Amino acid sequence: MGKDRGHSLRYQGGYTLLEVLIVLVILGILIAIAAPGWLGFVQQRQLKTAQEQIQRAMYEAISSAKKDKLTYQVSFRESNARLQYAIHLSSTSSQTAFWQSFTEQVQIDKNNTTFDWDNKNNIWLTQYNYRGNPNRGLGKITLMARTSGSTKYCVMSSTLIGNTRLDRDKDCIKK
Repeated sequence: MGKDRGHSLRYQGGYTLLEVLIVLVILGILIAIAAPGWLGFVQQRQLKTAQEQIQRAMYEAISSAKKDKLTYQVSFRESNARLQYAIHLSSTSSQTAFWQSFTEQVQIDKNNTTFDWDNKNNIWLTQYNYRGNPNRGLGKITLMARTSGSTKYCVMSSTLIGNTRLDRDKDCIKK
């Protein structure tokens, strides 16, 4: 029995420090290769989600305008480094509107957004009359990521009857 006990202590399974370090180096290399692609994917998903939220907000404003026979507005602002939007009657102050936030990684591309800019309230806006038509003409809001402005997503008022269109990248740049 003494012999077996001594033998089992001398021959224990496990990994050497060198083997563990090699595995850690390999994992580090794989993470370094995969991380930029993953972060780019997450960034694009956040922009796409914000783009779809804006389109839904525009459709909600159109629907409310038709239903209530009043002019509704979708307003956009940046507050505390977060992009926000609100759907409200155009006769109501945007300051009292219920503002909803996007993820902090999304911002408005000011150079390629053509919605009306309200200097007094520091908001971009688009309005829809009682028929659901854009009140101030056609326009678009262009989004980009805070960390990289190379990818752009936009929502456009594409027709005078209130249709919207989603686009990205080169189609979102002013021509």
